[in-house]
Amino acid sequence: MNTEKATTSAASTSVVKSAEVTISLLSSAKRSVWSWQSNPNPWVLNETKEWTRYSDFETEFIEDKYLKKEESEVEVGDYVVDLKSMVQISKADRNKQRSVKREEVPVRDFLREERFSYPEKAVKSFGTTYRSKVIMEWKKRNKAIDGHWPETVEQAAQGILKEGKLLKQEFESQLIAEKLRDVKDKPYEIFHCCARLYSAESFLYKLVNTTLRNEDMTKVDTLGAYCNVLRYYLRLNTQGPGKTAFYRGCTLTNEMIDGYIQAVGTQITWPAFTSTSKSRQQAEQFGNTLFIIRPSGRMGGQLRDISYLSHYPHEEEVLIVAGHCYDVDKVEHNPDNGKYLIYLTAG
Repeated sequence: MNTEKATTSAASTSVVKSAEVTISLLSSAKRSVWSWQSNPNPWVLNETKEWTRYSDFETEFIEDKYLKKEESEVEVGDYVVDLKSMVQISKADRNKQRSVKREEVPVRDFLREERFSYPEKAVKSFGTTYRSKVIMEWKKRNKAIDGHWPETVEQAAQGILKEGKLLKQEFESQLIAEKLRDVKDKPYEIFHCCARLYSAESFLYKLVNTTLRNEDMTKVDTLGAYCNVLRYYLRLNTQGPGKTAFYRGCTLTNEMIDGYIQAVGTQITWPAFTSTSKSRQQAEQFGNTLFIIRPSGRMGGQLRDISYLSHYPHEEEVLIVAGHCYDVDKVEHNPDNGKYLIYLTAG
């Protein structure tokens, strides 16, 4: 018996049970949000103010410095945030400044449409069940370290740093890499860390899923290690989904809807990690289509409820492994609200 796997699974069960008690409290709580003024001419008084939020990782970093009150200025990538004057200053030209603000916002005010409503195209499966081509290629190239978590996590950190540089998100990628390296010698914490990183509003989950959807093999060496750890964590779950259905709201084109109609009675694959919600009410807020995903009895090791780890516990997120296959059961149209209902069974 794999004792590491058994210990990890048992510990996970214990943490889930204790953490579920506090999810409702977390959901009703407030969180600090930092934003910078992003309209073209921030010092023109009659111009409408526009605000752009810092990423979750940047906000955590700024908030930590703000609460400690040890420094008046904080470096955030190419900028310095003056915590006394509440301005963001360009390192290249200190005359280029923009206002910043800190707000206390109820957690439930965060509704991330992009995360839960990306328009998934029905991709026909040809028997490659439970497989992501990008992850499988990484495993093929890295047999020597596959399952050796410190080496895998270090490769993941280095890869994310490279991708962050390409996207001009170097500071954010440094924060992510630091979090990974902090846990790389702690096997159980590695998995929780990867899931929490994925839950955050940052470039990471967007880039990971774009890569997996497009089967972009140029990013195997930079993102494959992180994806493999997250996949392993989801597959560790042996308890079963514990819910009769999960939901995902999307905006689909007529062509995409027709693709699902034609796929009824067949099996399709979604190549990326799939974010769903236990809350139908939340999912129905997005798009013209609601996916109703019913798990089969054999699906225990393909998904996890990550709400207790998430930056956004109120989303009630259930994350499904990349490359999973679904039976398309039926497609219905509701003439009252114009929405399409697509029923899938996750095998």
